[in-house]
This record gives sequence, C-alpha cells and structure tokens, in this order.
Amino acid sequence: MKGITFYLFVISATGYLFICPALAKDLILEVSKNDCRRAVRHMPSADVAYKPGLDVRGRWVGAADVGGGSRIKLPDVFEFNVNVDIRRYLGGPEADAAAASTAAIAADQAKSAVTAASTAVAAVEAAASEAQVIADAANIDSTSTTANAANALVEHKADPLNQEKKDAAITTAAAAASASALAASTGADAAVLQRLSKAGRVAVDAADKASNAVDKAANATAASELAAEAISAAAVITATAAADAAATAASEAEATAATALAAHKADPSNEAKEDVFTAATAAATIAASAAAASSANAAAAVSSATIVKSTSGAARATAAKTATTAAAEAVAASGGTAVISNLSDGAADTVSAASAAIVSSDANTALVKAFRDAQKYGGLNMAVGKVRFDILTGALTLNGQPLTDPDQAMLARVCQEKLKKGF
Repeated sequence: MKGITFYLFVISATGYLFICPALAKDLILEVSKNDCRRAVRHMPSADVAYKPGLDVRGRWVGAADVGGGSRIKLPDVFEFNVNVDIRRYLGGPEADAAAASTAAIAADQAKSAVTAASTAVAAVEAAASEAQVIADAANIDSTSTTANAANALVEHKADPLNQEKKDAAITTAAAAASASALAASTGADAAVLQRLSKAGRVAVDAADKASNAVDKAANATAASELAAEAISAAAVITATAAADAAATAASEAEATAATALAAHKADPSNEAKEDVFTAATAAATIAASAAAASSANAAAAVSSATIVKSTSGAARATAAKTATTAAAEAVAASGGTAVISNLSDGAADTVSAASAAIVSSDANTALVKAFRDAQKYGGLNMAVGKVRFDILTGALTLNGQPLTDPDQAMLARVCQEKLKKGF
C-alpha cells in the first residue's frame, strides 16, 4: 500500500527502544522526540524527591537513613583491566602438574631410601654388638693367658734347671703374645664397627628429620655407604676368623698325621697303627683343602672390602654384598660358625638402601628439571584491554569500543541528535 508507513516500536524493560528483528525487514522506522524521551533514563523532578523528616502532609517523621546512612559515594564511571594468563595456552598447567607429580615421586623415593638405610644401619649396629662381644672375650682370654705366662715364668726362674717348667714358660709366653694380639685386633675391629654404626645412625636420623627430598636422599645415601663399609668390615672379620680356624685345624691334623706316621714307621707290621696313619693322613689332606678354600674366600672378602672403600653408591653396596658372600663361603669351608651373624641380610638391606637412594636422587634431578620447565611459562600474564562502564549513560566499552547492542547504540545516537536539535 503506497504512502502507508508502518511503525513498530518495542520498549524493553530497560527503557530503550528496540526494533524487532523478525518484523523489521522492509519496514521504515521513524523516531519522534517523545519516543526518544521515553527511551532515555527517567530523571524525577525535584518537587517529588523524598525529603527526610517530613511526610506528604508535612508532618515530622523519622529520617530514612537511620544511623547516618551510607557515607560511601560511588563513582559515576567504573574502569578495570582485563588480563589473560597466556600460560594456560602454552602448557603452563601441564608443566605445573608434572612438577607436582615428580615432587610426590621424589618424596616417596626419599622416604623409601630412609627406611632401607635405617634397616641397614640396624644390621650394622647388631654386627658391632657381636664384634664387641668377641673383643671382650678376647680381652678376657688375653688377661688370663698373660697371667698364666707370668706365673710360668716365675716358676721357671725359681727352678731354672727344670726343663718342664722352662718349656711351660716358653709355651705360655707364646700363647699370651698370641692372645694379646688377638685382643688388640678384635678390639680394633669392634671399634671400627661401632664408629661406622654410630655415623650411620646419625645420617639416618638426619635423613629422617630432613624437610625436603633432596636432603633425605643425600643423608640416606651417606647412611647406606657407611652401612656398606661396616658390613664389609664385619665380613672380613668373619672370613678371617674362619680362615684362621681352618688353618689351625689343618695344622693340628697335619701334626696328628705326622705322629701317626712316626708310630707306623716304628712298627710297620702293626696294621692298627697303619690304619691310624692312613686315616690321619686323609684327615690332614681334607683339613688342608678346607684351610686353602677358607683362606681364598677370606682373601676375596678382604679384596671386596677394599673395593667398598674406593667406590660409592650402588657399587659400594654390591661390593659389600660380595664380601658377605665370600665370608659365608669361608665359614662353610672351615666347617665352623660365623662369628658375626646375619651379614647377608645386612648386605641386602645395604643394597636396598643404596638403590632407593639412587632412585630418590634421580627423582630429585627430574624434579628440578620439571620445576625449571614450569618456570619457563611464568610471567606471561597479558593485559587485553580496559573495560569502562558509565552508570549515568549505561555505556559499556572495551578499549573505547562499545559492548552494547549495535541497534541500541544506533538508537541512542539518533535520539541524541533529535533532542539536541529540538525535533
């Protein structure tokens, strides 16, 4: 219908005039001055404004702002910056998670290292106690033997022509010297084990009290190395004692065979003496073989103990384990019993401690790397722009660009022009 103009006005709850998108096609929008007045913010007249202390009839009432009211004056314009954390898009959260996970692993491994080291040191403490018992017994024997030698010497001096007393003085003096040397040796061995066990316990306590995984691992490593040295020393003590016992047994068997041989030679037709000689000779051969095997294993234990002192970490623990194996074989070859027990268990604990400490150390290294990787993404907070909101006009902008509805903004501009011109 030519000449007919369609007008469609939709007033929103905010007081602004909108064009309905579904019906606006091919329609002509005309905005009057009155329409613009209805679309803008309502400003009440001064004569209808509330007056504190008076009602509509002019009678006195209590003020609305009892207690003084709010003294805070809000600004007409609010502004704030919008920032974006670039780390979220560059792997920052993943790096943080990796660091946290690695830290947990390092802490777990450090705890395991401390536990294993403590068990190893406990084995060392037990070995030190056994070594001290041996040293105490050797010292008592040395005191007694020395006293016997002194008495034998006094009797010999009193009767110098008595050959029996002379021989007794010589024999007891040799025994006293041997016992004294053994007491000194076992005492020194016990002292070494005591020193190592105490140092190991100090390291374990330090590891247990450490507040971070790095210190725990370091002290656990120190404890395991001390334990390895102590265990290898105990293995040498045991192996040497076994070899000495085997050598003594071989010497005694050889002497018995020699005596049997002399008796057989004196009476070659005596079959009984010949049988005794044959058996003694066989026993001497077996004893000599056992002594040789025990001595070889003792030497292996000593060699492994030397390696222990020149290595560290897992290599030291492995060498200590080898020393205990050699000691066990030396004891088995001698046919006797170990002077210090549970060395194998102690060595196993030492190996576990060393392994756990190494794993913990590796985890700590990985932890450092993980945190360094995480720090690469630090300080990447970027300012996107500034948001500005005008309470009086309702204008909302980002970096000066409007964030309100484009049609609404267009209507505001049209009304602004009409009201300025007085249309």
